[in-house]
Amino acid sequence: MTLDRDRALAIVDAALEASDADETEVIVGGGRMALTRFAANHVHQHVDEDRLVVRVRGAWTVGGDTRVAAASTERLDADGLREVIDRARSLAAHADPIDDWRGMAVPEFFASSRPPDGEPWDATTADTGPAWRVNEVARCILPCRRAGDLTASGLLRITDGTLGDYGDPGIVAIGNTHGIRQHHRPTTVDMMCTVTTDSGASGWVTAWANRRSAIDMDALAQRAIERARAAESPRTVDAGSARVLLEPPAVAALLGFALPGFSRRAVEEQRSPLTGHVGERIASERVQLTANPGHRALLIRPFDGEGVPSRPLSLLQDGVVGDLAIARGDEDLDWTVSGYGPRQPSGADAVPTGAVLDAGGHGTVDDLVARTPSARLIARLWYNRLVDGRAARVTGMTRDGFYQLVDGRIDHALVNLRYNVRVFDVLNAIVDASEPVRVGSMYVPALVVDGFQFTGATVHQ
Repeated sequence: MTLDRDRALAIVDAALEASDADETEVIVGGGRMALTRFAANHVHQHVDEDRLVVRVRGAWTVGGDTRVAAASTERLDADGLREVIDRARSLAAHADPIDDWRGMAVPEFFASSRPPDGEPWDATTADTGPAWRVNEVARCILPCRRAGDLTASGLLRITDGTLGDYGDPGIVAIGNTHGIRQHHRPTTVDMMCTVTTDSGASGWVTAWANRRSAIDMDALAQRAIERARAAESPRTVDAGSARVLLEPPAVAALLGFALPGFSRRAVEEQRSPLTGHVGERIASERVQLTANPGHRALLIRPFDGEGVPSRPLSLLQDGVVGDLAIARGDEDLDWTVSGYGPRQPSGADAVPTGAVLDAGGHGTVDDLVARTPSARLIARLWYNRLVDGRAARVTGMTRDGFYQLVDGRIDHALVNLRYNVRVFDVLNAIVDASEPVRVGSMYVPALVVDGFQFTGATVHQ
């Protein structure tokens, strides 16, 4: 069961009215998540999960001390809401007092919500059943079956609401005692497919959208097949520095390790690679990096874990460090908070979401390949790990698509290599770029980059 705005906020208001806490925050989260998994050219799993959760966080003053606790329930009726408030109160009675309690978010401190650039929810996508998913998955499986030497595996997932991996309910609606009231109900379609040849060569594709009509499964399957064929008979290549073409999923994988550095707290505590560099150029002048959850290609949640509206941030302008994400509780900065703070209670930093990277490129990824005379093409970076947070240094390996480009085309496959790079060095060495596409909660281009550092061969070949 998923909830429209009126119903979700009605549950929030009912819980707030039933609470006897000095301050109360209510979150309604969840929705419906349905996916189909396939492997060895067969559908092997259907999952259809429908879950809604109400989470109540209350602050009670007892003997001059403020004690805070939270409790959750899947009962949405009046008795269920009263029961979860009782449990939160009972937990608070045993909690340690909070000496520096700053209170819950107050809407007067923050800018009003900016309308998103589109509608995040689509009725046709929300109503999708298993028959449509199987039909779409068949577009990957059947060509591989017909070929005889190809195997397809992957998944296709539809989400209505905020039900995420491992049952995380996310936030559909949030409200508190002080008048915060927010709602966000998106639909999301995501897929990935790996095609493997009998020799073990593989090609991989992925796609994300808010509407199922935006996913062209035939084209994606054909691309995975072509990439798998091109990956056969890989040749060894030396480690060291090289020019590479990073496809959008690889760019997103690296950028995800840089975004936590745009936290005001992390910069001030010298845990960020941006410490000492705010107002300085640390990336190519081509780079414009913003945080904009309401961007038309993303339409992700436009408020943070406390319901504070997420205002767009200009993180890098012409490669120069600009805005930083500021959470409530970062010193005395309540009036400049940016709406990227964590769900409370938490000691985590504010981290920008909805990253939009523009590197002055044009055309599609294939257009970028065609105009790149020579480079190593990386379709995917895998098993990525942070080596040094203060330098945004990351290591990992290529997988499911590592090729040598010659004269604007894939000439041959390469044996996988491990890499070790600083993300801002990558962003400072951009030679060319495509137009951005959506990858998860980011909107990023493919990039041609000089000086990408490879350190040696991988076990996975």
